[in-house]
Amino acid sequence: MGLLDDYEVDFDEVEAPSYEVPDNVYEFTVGEVWKREGTDNHPDKVWINIKYLLTDETDRARTYTEWLEIPGHQPPFEEWEKQKLGYFKARLLALGVPEEDLNSVSNDDLVGIHGSFQLKTTTNKKGSFQNIRNMRVDEEDDEPAAAPVVVKATRTRKPAAAPKAAPKAQVVKPEPVEESVWDEPAADSVEGAESSEVETTDDEQEESVEDIKARIAAKRAARAQGAGGARPNPFKK
Repeated sequence: MGLLDDYEVDFDEVEAPSYEVPDNVYEFTVGEVWKREGTDNHPDKVWINIKYLLTDETDRARTYTEWLEIPGHQPPFEEWEKQKLGYFKARLLALGVPEEDLNSVSNDDLVGIHGSFQLKTTTNKKGSFQNIRNMRVDEEDDEPAAAPVVVKATRTRKPAAAPKAAPKAQVVKPEPVEESVWDEPAADSVEGAESSEVETTDDEQEESVEDIKARIAAKRAARAQGAGGARPNPFKK
């Protein structure tokens, strides 16, 4: 007798949950950024963790956490530590952080940034690693362009004593409004940010998709309120 004979369950219609994010192209929003110091297997390592809220072509919501290792001490750094910092710098540039703001960027600056990227798994002698590739950040106006004011032409009537018609008034053309656009970063992907190399469980940082969405919406609303209704570029001075 089957365990579920009394319930007429058809497992062909049931999807088993999986915490693995399959390789695919996703729309992303940065949901959280934090520093993690040590894991059970690597107690002396330090990472910057970036949690992305993902949706695919089916609009299914997932989360993906990227682990970017950084040195856990002050300089001088060894060559391999400089290489790790290089991976982290490449990710910040890909997220749209200008060179002059790299040293001062905070997690609040990054939360809410959105765009698209590809998750792709590669295999080498160390094993299989899933990495972010082809990251593209959505362009957004710093503030909405003001609508041009059209000055209508006016026609004056002939003066009673004047034999000739008065000249036509000229139409004053408004000056074109230049839009300030947050340029798309040239950085493409971060090689070497191999999240599979370490534990990918972050129990104390676990957060539901609904919580992430609510927090992102709150940050965007606060930014919009401070900019008179427009989402400002956090890196624009």
